[in-house]
Amino acid sequence: MTALRLAVVACLGFLAACGTAPPSPSPRVEQSAMANPEPPNPATLVRQIALQADPLGPYRDPTADERRIAGKAVEELLADPGDTGGHSGAFASLGFSLTTGTDPVTDRDFALYRADSSTQRSWGAVLVDLSTKPDLVVEVPHPGFDVNTDVIGVDLFRARPGSLLLIAGAHRQASQGQADVAHNDQSMFHAIATTLAEHGLPQLQLHGFADANLPDADVAVSNGSAEVVSLHRGIVERLRRSGFTVCAAWRDECGRLEGTTNAQGQAAAEQGEVFVHLEASWSVRGDELRRDQLVSALAAVAIKRS
Repeated sequence: MTALRLAVVACLGFLAACGTAPPSPSPRVEQSAMANPEPPNPATLVRQIALQADPLGPYRDPTADERRIAGKAVEELLADPGDTGGHSGAFASLGFSLTTGTDPVTDRDFALYRADSSTQRSWGAVLVDLSTKPDLVVEVPHPGFDVNTDVIGVDLFRARPGSLLLIAGAHRQASQGQADVAHNDQSMFHAIATTLAEHGLPQLQLHGFADANLPDADVAVSNGSAEVVSLHRGIVERLRRSGFTVCAAWRDECGRLEGTTNAQGQAAAEQGEVFVHLEASWSVRGDELRRDQLVSALAAVAIKRS
């Protein structure tokens, strides 16, 4: 192939680099797409939050009044999850939009209350399974930083009916670290999590660690500052039966992965409620098969408070 032909091929493959913008879609295609929009997919919507998380992005803590409104919104949600029209107003006043639909994977109805990550009120989202009463909170405090914890969160939400997924909306380093909701008891995430805990919902909070930080374990499970209960022991047992090497923080040395300074864990201890701090290695989070195995193991554990 001559040099001229090579140049032509390269230019066709990289039109923008050659100074020619790619052709726009025809109006007919755009109109067709608008006439037949894709149904909402909770995995896609949650993934957008993680992908938009930016260390330099906007964030501010809610005011005391906004935290009070959030508590009211959560209480109304728990009283009747399916009455989205009844409690969407409180969420809307906080800047949360509402998306409802049927999950294409589980065929279960869901409601997603999502804040705008491009604003100072980048407070994340609450994903609710409308098929049954919520009895477990799955938490993702560090989207975009603890890579793929959002994926694990959605997969667990799908695998276990009755789960409610709470995800932060900003990168943990945003606003000079103020957006690290796992260590900020003034955050919207904390306000929602603690209200859910006050109503008896155990919390399972997902984190990630680099393999080198705990090379002899795939997963670290901790009670944070809360009491060790059967749920902690059941998770460790099930994970080990599924082939994972587990560090159980209440009897093993898990380094800096024990979550004892976690704000939600400390609040749960004060409330006498259940809190599980789970760290997954990159070898687990970065492998689809191992993520699936982790989710299956967690979904199979019975929720017990004692």
